[in-house]
Amino acid sequence: MNHQKGYTLFELAITLTISGILILLAGGILNIGVKSYHHFISRSVMLREAQNTIQLMHKKIAMAIPEDIAQAQNTRFRFITAESEEIDIQYRSSSGNLRYRILGEQDWRVILNNIQNNSFSFIYLKGDSTAWSSVDEIRRVLVSFDLNLSGEESTYENHFYIRN
Repeated sequence: MNHQKGYTLFELAITLTISGILILLAGGILNIGVKSYHHFISRSVMLREAQNTIQLMHKKIAMAIPEDIAQAQNTRFRFITAESEEIDIQYRSSSGNLRYRILGEQDWRVILNNIQNNSFSFIYLKGDSTAWSSVDEIRRVLVSFDLNLSGEESTYENHFYIRN
């Protein structure tokens, strides 16, 4: 009597098939987790850039001297601060970015990307929140824009007050 111990070819084939299916399922679940993590990180980076931009604009616009506002347009705001810096902030719809420079000291620097096409605007108001007729009346600047955050659109609005 010859009794050999071991597995048949059929048993090995079934075991390998089940193992392969389990590995594919585990890989798919891990892939979903990695994609979610990547989405979260890229969204966090864009949100941080938006917050940094808003903080920079808040700091600089608050220092604007109303009598020294050079340009107040829908997509561009140029002014001189109490620190004698000539600041230029401009939205470029062709590239969907917001750029910033201190005239005479630095070249244009992109401070925010992924702005939805033509969604950015500066809105200028007098101290009593009515429309302005001359630049020296501007006391408040409303900045509004839409960001594309990994396929989701988010709207941002911020009021910046100019010191008197």
